[in-house]
Amino acid sequence: MFFVFPLLLVFLISGILVLIWFKKGMLLGTGESALPFYNPKFEFQWTLFAWLGRILGVYRTAGVDLPFYAFITLPVKLGIPTFAVQAIVFFLLFFAGGVSVCC
Repeated sequence: MFFVFPLLLVFLISGILVLIWFKKGMLLGTGESALPFYNPKFEFQWTLFAWLGRILGVYRTAGVDLPFYAFITLPVKLGIPTFAVQAIVFFLLFFAGGVSVCC
């Protein structure tokens, strides 16, 4: 019972922040080299290659981000909009960070 209030508070703050950011149904476009939530299927295909020629020829370890792209590609294939998938990922990150700090 002692941890219920902090968990609820972190849940509410995370949810409100995500609702404010994604209320218009638009993607949050940040990043140095790609927008992973814009076309997750395309990005998922590129995780299998070590050389990324489409972004200035960047080397990256093939398959390292495969679980992340698999996680965000599956809901898109099921018909969930990409902005909603991005909002869910942001909520999970905020909530996990908040829980790790307060509990």
